[in-house]
Amino acid sequence: MSSLIPRSSESVQEFNPYAAPPQQLTDPSPGDSDDEVMRRTYLSHETTVKSIGICYLFFGAVVFSGAVGMALVPRQPGDLIAAVFIGVVAPIAGFAFMVTGYGMHQLRRWSRPPTGLISGIGLIGVPFWTLINGYILYVVFCARGRTVFSDEYREIIRQTPHIRYNGWIVVWILFTILVALMGAAVGVTYLLRLLM
Repeated sequence: MSSLIPRSSESVQEFNPYAAPPQQLTDPSPGDSDDEVMRRTYLSHETTVKSIGICYLFFGAVVFSGAVGMALVPRQPGDLIAAVFIGVVAPIAGFAFMVTGYGMHQLRRWSRPPTGLISGIGLIGVPFWTLINGYILYVVFCARGRTVFSDEYREIIRQTPHIRYNGWIVVWILFTILVALMGAAVGVTYLLRLLM
């Protein structure tokens, strides 16, 4: 029994079953350059911004093509407001979404103000769109967002093409769900249009 009792304070630390395991604080990977460390630090945020850009591109394409398709459907002579909205406003909005989405996916700094405008307007859609657009505003305008949109970070991306995000499966699942929901919305709209 006496052999289990430690004799010095150093050996007390060795036998303490409640002590936290020892950790060594090191860089993310010992051989990484500063560019690689920075890229790995911001990679998740970069991927989030690019994913939002893809969603903007897709949504803009759906709005643009849907508006052009509905503009070709014959209308009643008294539907001037609907004709102007579908023929002019909706295609412009869809094109703006596509251009902004392309800029976000390419991490272009000029895409931040239109994203702020579009998401700011989207805050009106309480509660669902308010949450989504609030998150988009946070992602684009937080400190990490400013870093990801900087020219210096784009240069780091160019210097580190071998570093890739491994979580794309989640992005594709969410994108597939979004496509299915938008397809359902377009289908329901088309059916309602036929019934009216």
